Amino acid sequence: MSTETTSTTTDDDTHALSQMTHAHDDGVIRTRDGRILPPLPESPEPRPGKPRTGGLFPRLRSRTSGGDLSDADAERLRTVVSDDPVPLPADEDGNETAAPCRACGIAVPLPTDREGRAALEHRDVQTPSGRTWRQTLAVCGPCAGVRADAVVLVAAHPALRARHGPVVVDRLESALVVFAALSRPLPRPDAATTTRADVERLLRFLATPGAAVCWSTRCHEAPGYAAPYPWAHVRETDRAALRRGLADLMADRLAMTAEPVFLAPPALTGDDPRDGSTARTIPVQGGCLLCGVGAVALAAVTVARSGGRERAEREVWTARRWSPGSLGGRPSPATVVGHTCPACSSAVTHAGAIGPSALERAVTEHLRVSGKWDESRDALTNLKGWGALAADALRSDAAPPPPNLTPWSHVANLPTLAEHLTRRG
Repeated sequence: MSTETTSTTTDDDTHALSQMTHAHDDGVIRTRDGRILPPLPESPEPRPGKPRTGGLFPRLRSRTSGGDLSDADAERLRTVVSDDPVPLPADEDGNETAAPCRACGIAVPLPTDREGRAALEHRDVQTPSGRTWRQTLAVCGPCAGVRADAVVLVAAHPALRARHGPVVVDRLESALVVFAALSRPLPRPDAATTTRADVERLLRFLATPGAAVCWSTRCHEAPGYAAPYPWAHVRETDRAALRRGLADLMADRLAMTAEPVFLAPPALTGDDPRDGSTARTIPVQGGCLLCGVGAVALAAVTVARSGGRERAEREVWTARRWSPGSLGGRPSPATVVGHTCPACSSAVTHAGAIGPSALERAVTEHLRVSGKWDESRDALTNLKGWGALAADALRSDAAPPPPNLTPWSHVANLPTLAEHLTRRG
């Protein structure tokens, strides 16, 4: 008669249960050499009525070595994978004695004084199972300090409240929690160090991603639970979004002092007018169809806020489809396709349509004169837009003229015209 010997196993005995063990009908787990393994510890059950969110997490283990992770490895892993929440502490009657911080999520002891209880926030949240849960939110000490910094900065720049309204403190607090969630030092809360432009930049780039990672926006996912340590609930995808926001903020700050960016017209995607195409379009590239300028200068910070050079070009230059005759060229059933610069686009809008009036308006605006239009019209006859010259050359199988370095430099009598208009103005 054989007897079974019960032995105590270590953590290393359990890392390959799927390969070394099998379970009998009685629920006992035995190794292949006959040893009986003790039952695995179970996650504690939540208090009656508390929704389950996946239970507690065990000590982190390595899948490659089978051993426990070092503290350094575990800390690095926590920055990549969010940890499971833990149940809030409660007394013997099941009443919670703490509430999660609305920002970082850690458990904060419930205050006993009247003023402290009045500062608590209460929300009715819908759990993933559809139940309604009354969730209380508190503020821990470090996160209260972030809120205090936001209040100081708004007080130091009164124009912020006038522009953004009463929610500016909340939005600035959301921006500042980005630094806390990424363990970065917060901006100093004084007007001399953090200017209004700096605060506007914080609001622009960090307020939205910061609000998205606060525990208050996700408390419906784990009602009755708290984060095991500050910002443990922040996933790697969220941290990546926070880092992108910080990178955009720094790029915007550097762009404030950078040289202007010269933007050429966007590239056209049309048929070559010399290939016999029935589309009858003449794509004119490289310059403004009216003044012929090849590039316009834009502040580097504006280019950065537009999303880069390509998007800024599409925003600055206006796509056009006009007949050559409307640009002062030879009449033709073909259509000239190209772009106009901001100054000439404004002139066309003021005139109402492309034609002699728009050309006159664009020239006079460039020359910065205010002469009367009807008195100076005799000096503005036979004006041609640069696009008309380019279209005429392309229709003749000739090389189009290069774009102008300065607006309207293709007009030969431009200095004489400026003098005439100044005299008659």
